[in-house]
Amino acid sequence: YYIGRKGGFHKVNGYRIDLLEIEEFLQSIPSVGEATSWVEDNTENGSMIIAAINVMDGFCLSTRDLRKSCSYLSPWLRPTRYLIIPQSEWPMNVRGKTDKESLKRRSYEK
Repeated sequence: YYIGRKGGFHKVNGYRIDLLEIEEFLQSIPSVGEATSWVEDNTENGSMIIAAINVMDGFCLSTRDLRKSCSYLSPWLRPTRYLIIPQSEWPMNVRGKTDKESLKRRSYEK
């Protein structure tokens, strides 16, 4: 029986990755307030890493800037898609934490 993976590891394109490592790297970029990532399984493209980025007020950050910054990551840790959201529109739940389900729904809208 296959039970699943423990410790937050995911298998993407034959590599075992830890999403926290990606999130910590993205949060180290100067204009990023918060970052979260998840793995999306797609029948067409296989598994993809998607990252949602909270850009602080007063800063402008593009996908090109993120891809350039992530070039220091190992190729299998680089997100495939980026969802850039201003700080004022970042979804929060009742307890004041990031609402990841809302972010996942937003990734389908765009």
